[in-house]
Amino acid sequence: MLAGVTGIDYVLLVVAADDGPMPQTREHLQILELLGLSSGAVALTKVDAVAAQRAAEAQSEARCCCPEPH
Repeated sequence: MLAGVTGIDYVLLVVAADDGPMPQTREHLQILELLGLSSGAVALTKVDAVAAQRAAEAQSEARCCCPEPH
């Protein structure tokens, strides 16, 4: 993952609504933070494949694991 992020300015984090953020998601975010990358967006996918309640939970989980920009 580290080799793939050198030289980028903006991150697109993709989180599947059926799974939510995974442990490696948090690890990747920690690496991005160490590199000083704070600009990005989160795409929540598979929302059409889960109940509205689960989609809302996944959205909340994604918000909790993603640090606020500095």
